[in-house]
Amino acid sequence: MLAEIGSGKSFLPTDVARRAGGDPTRTPEWRPLLRTVGRVAAMLQDSGELTALRKGKPVDIRKAKGILRYTVPVKPEGEVDEPSASEPAPIVTDTP
Repeated sequence: MLAEIGSGKSFLPTDVARRAGGDPTRTPEWRPLLRTVGRVAAMLQDSGELTALRKGKPVDIRKAKGILRYTVPVKPEGEVDEPSASEPAPIVTDTP
């Protein structure tokens, strides 16, 4: 879902659980997934791939209380993404 949202947009943890749990109208289907969604979101926050928001302000998922929203982290101006350890660095050759 992070890849689908645009800049400046966010979504609720329940949106993720409902999508993963099948029928969004049947609470028993998705409700148990909320703890897993929270754990995965905390890992994504630790790796810098997700920002949790409370009342529009970034918060630590593990310490925040209340309703949270998830969004894509905003990079400071001029900062570029470095290749992650899971992505191999591009190979550059001089031969055509």
